[in-house]
Amino acid sequence: MDVVLNALSGAFIPASVRCLAEAGCFLELGKRDLLSDADFAALRPEARYHVYDLGTRIEADPALLHGLLDEILERFAEGIYQPLPTRCFSLDRAAEAIHWMAAARHSGKIVLRVPLRPD
Repeated sequence: MDVVLNALSGAFIPASVRCLAEAGCFLELGKRDLLSDADFAALRPEARYHVYDLGTRIEADPALLHGLLDEILERFAEGIYQPLPTRCFSLDRAAEAIHWMAAARHSGKIVLRVPLRPD
């Protein structure tokens, strides 16, 4: 891969680096288990490594968030972006939902549905 966007941690990080082309770009979005520049260079000396934190960027420039959200909403309205698939579990099935997620049997998002209180 020429570019890897990574948000994984632990043993998945070196596995993701191995997917990277020799002179590719590894963009780290995660918060845990970040590699040092030296550790990354030991794995892929010719590649580029960047840690990116959107939260820090938005704190520095709050107007950036408004533009990003406007663009995202516009793309959804145009049908360019589609919502991720979801699998819903009622709150009383939370343990089952966690097991489902731990087994990596899902694609998209797992949602816990809280029952409505009667009026």
